[in-house]
Amino acid sequence: MSQLKLLPRVTCLKRILLDPMDFPFIKIMAGTVFIIFPFYIYLISRVNFSISLAIIYLYVWSRFCGSYLIVIHNIIHRRVFRTKYNWLQELFSAIAALLFTTSKYFYFAHHVPLHHIENNSKRDQVSTLLYQRDSLFDFFCYYLIILFILPFKLAFYFGTSKRIQLFNLAIYPELGVSLYGLFLFFSNWKVAIFLFAIPFFWTRFLLATGNWAQHAFIDLQSPENIFRNTITLINSNINENGFNEGYHLSHHMRPDLHWSELPDFFLQNRKKILADGAIVFSGLDYMDIWIALMAKRIPYLASHVPLLDGSPVQKEEIVNFLQERLRKAT
Repeated sequence: MSQLKLLPRVTCLKRILLDPMDFPFIKIMAGTVFIIFPFYIYLISRVNFSISLAIIYLYVWSRFCGSYLIVIHNIIHRRVFRTKYNWLQELFSAIAALLFTTSKYFYFAHHVPLHHIENNSKRDQVSTLLYQRDSLFDFFCYYLIILFILPFKLAFYFGTSKRIQLFNLAIYPELGVSLYGLFLFFSNWKVAIFLFAIPFFWTRFLLATGNWAQHAFIDLQSPENIFRNTITLINSNINENGFNEGYHLSHHMRPDLHWSELPDFFLQNRKKILADGAIVFSGLDYMDIWIALMAKRIPYLASHVPLLDGSPVQKEEIVNFLQERLRKAT
């Protein structure tokens, strides 16, 4: 009986989505459009802005922010909707860009034609290579670049190679976001702080910490080798609740792979991944790794490195290995 009840929904999903496995994306999109957006409109249209309501809004907003970033990460790699219904994705993207202060177009510009091509090398404008990855000061410098300088770095990168469309995607979405923020500040500074500034800083903080953790451990003898500059997370909450985002190395190996296929791809290529010197953590997510790095808790991280190849290794050896991979390039 339960299977019969599911049939109409499955049929509907097949009509709208390219892959019914992406149904969780629909729930996140619907929550953004039908919960956060009306709340946002209500707050911004009130004559007397309510700080207490704004705090409640930010709590609800924060529950969607990380999921939004993961959703747009997936949709810039693979279309979710069938062509007839692609307007739904564009509608969501427009509303979400307003709420989360960053658009899928800017995300695409710095991610697909840059990060996946340059693979965290010195040419990658979001590379972690030139930073000491267990240094809070170095992270702060990196965060400031993500906040204020990245659009100009991208514009220079794409401009010098005369890729005008990508140049436009790097500049104009962020310019629009900035102008909207200025408009809010001149209109009502309280609205601007709670509905623009805090989301602006937090969204980019999540982007910075995520990329920092994903590419924290780099072999300076082979810094452009994705096996030696990208990590994998297994037995992690981010895989269960975040569409297998922990399989980041597998994603770099096959960016076109559907998120549901990443665990099997990792298992199929496990011997090669381990033989090429890749680092795998078990039971952690990216924020856990970032916090441990900032606290210089390398032994804690070492305790979460499983010996998947069965080789007997002392914990001190793992600690030394991880510390060596944290050194910045000169």
